[in-house]
Amino acid sequence: MHTGTRWYVVARDPDRDAWRTLRLDRMTPRLPLGKPFAPREIPDEAVREFTTHSITAVPYRYRYRVRMHAPAAEAAAHFGPSIAAVTALDDETCELTAGTGSPEEFALYIGTTGIDFDVLDGDDLRVTLRDLSARFASAAES
Repeated sequence: MHTGTRWYVVARDPDRDAWRTLRLDRMTPRLPLGKPFAPREIPDEAVREFTTHSITAVPYRYRYRVRMHAPAAEAAAHFGPSIAAVTALDDETCELTAGTGSPEEFALYIGTTGIDFDVLDGDDLRVTLRDLSARFASAAES
């Protein structure tokens, strides 16, 4: 998978007996090559699930989960698979999970979508939203 600046590969880790998503720029070739292996089929949806989680949440210090008051397709139009994992909850709401460099960055990014949302995980995000809303309200009064 390619995210615009990085390439990833999904591979089976025999030591962990699990699928992993690996950044190609962090891999070092080993010579001689490892033991032969039997190829395994992995469904396209599983590849999307592995890479989305590894790219959108794992590398970031801050991870948040919010309920978006919009269908999953509408939220996904704002957040591609390399940005956030979007899961339909019902026809009118979805759950969005993403990582970010700071609570402020996430608050501003999600706030610009025009979609109402509820914070499911992230007390620091709630504080940041209150602080930013007070700052914006004060600026609007000046």
